Amino acid sequence: MVVIDVFAKMRGPAPQGVSAYDADYVAVGYAKRIADHYGIAVVLVHHVRKAGSDDFLTEVSGTNGIAGAADATLVLKRARGQADGILHVTGRDVDEAEYALQFQAASGAWQMLDGPVTDHTIGDTRAVILRHVRAHPGARPRTSWPRCRSSMPRTSVVPARAWLRMGN
Repeated sequence: MVVIDVFAKMRGPAPQGVSAYDADYVAVGYAKRIADHYGIAVVLVHHVRKAGSDDFLTEVSGTNGIAGAADATLVLKRARGQADGILHVTGRDVDEAEYALQFQAASGAWQMLDGPVTDHTIGDTRAVILRHVRAHPGARPRTSWPRCRSSMPRTSVVPARAWLRMGN
């Protein structure tokens, strides 16, 4: 495997008279040809644009030619200053998926977290409630409140009362 960090430093100038899309497609195509020729993985580290989007592919800096030429595109999104992130994956030979990750500073590596991504993107209060409901199928809010409340951080108790209003 070859990792190029960062792609922009090695791609060189765009050929004259070529559209931005075509220039991006050609630049990634060079790396793809090397990967295919040698039967190796070539990972191009690239930046995302600052503007957010519902579609993670549109966050890749540049045109759609970058993602279009690559066999797979992975976008790691995390809030500034946060150790947790979501890895979004799509491509020709991979299933589209999302994975919750946590950065391990001691090793400098990302670790995949168990469970669906939504379990790791909801607030603490909702996470406690979700764990309780999964552990006690058919639980009713009013009868489950004492056990659920004992698992919550003190600051979460007031917001969790909304959950109580849902039950009978």
